[in-house]
Amino acid sequence: MIPEPILLQQYAYQDGAYLSELYEVPYPNKEQQYFNRGSEQFHLDWTCALQSMASDPDAAAQDNITACCNMLSDLHLGKPAPDMLITDTEQVLKHLDLNQSRQMKLGHYSPATLYFCGDWYWGVDRLEHLENRLIKFGFNRHLAHTHTVIFNKTWKTPEKLAGSKKICKVNSEVKIEPIVLYWSARSPYSYLALIRCLQISSNYNVPLDIRPVLPMMMRNMQVPKAKKMYIFHDTKREANKYGIDYGKVADPLGLAVERCYALLDYAKQQGKYLPFLTSFAKGVNSQGIRAETDEGLREIVEDCGLDWLSAKVHLHEESWREITSRNQEEMKRLGLWGVPCVLYKGQVMWGQDRLGRLESLLKSNLKHSR
Repeated sequence: MIPEPILLQQYAYQDGAYLSELYEVPYPNKEQQYFNRGSEQFHLDWTCALQSMASDPDAAAQDNITACCNMLSDLHLGKPAPDMLITDTEQVLKHLDLNQSRQMKLGHYSPATLYFCGDWYWGVDRLEHLENRLIKFGFNRHLAHTHTVIFNKTWKTPEKLAGSKKICKVNSEVKIEPIVLYWSARSPYSYLALIRCLQISSNYNVPLDIRPVLPMMMRNMQVPKAKKMYIFHDTKREANKYGIDYGKVADPLGLAVERCYALLDYAKQQGKYLPFLTSFAKGVNSQGIRAETDEGLREIVEDCGLDWLSAKVHLHEESWREITSRNQEEMKRLGLWGVPCVLYKGQVMWGQDRLGRLESLLKSNLKHSR
C-alpha cells in the first residue's frame, strides 16, 4: 500500500509545512528531527507523550499536541523525561493495537483521519466536507458567520475567486514551460486531476504534458478493500465539489489499461492525445464503458474523433511499456511515488488536492513573465 515509505515521509514533512503556512498553524522546524524520524521508537515516544498529556482532562487538544512536541523535542535533545511521561510500552502497544483494530472495523486504514456519523475525513483537505456537513446539521447556529467554511484554502483562494483569466493574460511570444502531469488510466484521482489540469491549462494558456504510468496493482502491489472503498466515496464527493461527473465506474485494471496505453502513440500522431485520454478517463469513470471490449473501446475512440478501424491496428503496440516505466523512474527521482502528481518549473506536488498550489505558482510566474 505504501511503495516508497521513505519518499512519503520526506514529502509529507514538506507538504505539512505548506499546509501549516496556509492555515497559520505552528509547525516543527527541520532541527526537530524527532518529528521526521519515522522509527518505531518515535511512534512509541509520541504515543506515550500524547497519552500523558491527555491524562489532564482540563487541557485542550491543541495544548496537548503542543506539549507533546515540546516533550519530544526535549527527549531528542537528551533532556530527562518528565515524571508524568508514561513509560509502560507494553500498555502503549496494546492501546495502539486496539485503536487500529477499531479503525479497521469502521472501514479505514490510515492515520490523520476523522470519523463522524459513518463518514471518514482524511487529512486537512477533507475538513471542508466535514464543516459543510456540520453546517447542514445546524451545529453552527451559535456562530456569527453561520456559513463560513475555514478549511478550503487549498483550492478556493481569494485570487481564484477574482477570476484567473483576468489575472493571467500573457504575451504569446513568451516561451512557457508546460505543466507535467504524471497520470494513471485507472486512478480515480488521476481522472479528477486530468479534468482540472485541462481547465487550468486553458485558463492560463500553459501547455499540458501528460506522462502515464502503470497502476499500482499492475506493478505487483496490493490495495486493501477499505482503501478502494474510501477512494471511491472520496472521489465522488470531490467530483461533486468541482462539478465533474463521476460514479458509473467500469474498473479498467489490466487489459483495459493496456489497450488504452497501446493507442497513445497513435492518438498523438493524429493530434488527439489529450482528447483520447479525456475520452477514456470519462468513459471508464463516469459512463461505465468497458474498455477491455472492442465495443467499449470503439465508443471511447470515436467519441474523441479518431477512426476505430485505424486505431484497432495499434492495439498490439508494446512501446508504451518502456515509456510508462521511464515515467515511473522520473517520478521517483522527483521524490514522488504515486499519481496523480504534477511538476511545474521544478516544483512537485502530489495529488489533485494540490492543484490550487499549482495555480498559485502559475499566477506568480506568469505575472513576472508579462
